[in-house]
Amino acid sequence: MKNYIAKTGSMLVAVLTALVLALSLAGCQKATDKMDEVVNSGLSKVEEASKSEYGSAQEIVDLYSAKMEKQAKVLGKELKKEAPARYQQDGTLAKLLKEKTTVLADLYGKGSAEVSNYILYSSGNSSQSPTPFVDDLYEAYTKATDILMDDYQDALSELM
Repeated sequence: MKNYIAKTGSMLVAVLTALVLALSLAGCQKATDKMDEVVNSGLSKVEEASKSEYGSAQEIVDLYSAKMEKQAKVLGKELKKEAPARYQQDGTLAKLLKEKTTVLADLYGKGSAEVSNYILYSSGNSSQSPTPFVDDLYEAYTKATDILMDDYQDALSELM
């Protein structure tokens, strides 16, 4: 009887060990599948980033420079229109100016990201630096904020 219990216990331990190993291997397969999924997803994102709708980094600079200039003119008109009510409400136009300038800053940020992604993934020239293009975008951003500041000064002088 003791022999039977020992054999049965040994068989039970062997079966449980085999079951644990099978479950572990199944878990490893699931983990491997998950890792493959993550890696493939990352590769897809890199492929998407490498597909650019632009022909050059300069094209991106020109496009975003024009967007910022156009947007500055629109924002300036809005600022002048909103100035009297905002001045009465806030006692200043600083918050209004900040809101309008933030729109331009967002465009500058998007343009800079587009240039960097283009150079990194699409241009085929990995030694090229995005810095000169981002500097050009910053210059365009500065000009756009100057347009907005002129309208701010006009609105402020009309209120005083």
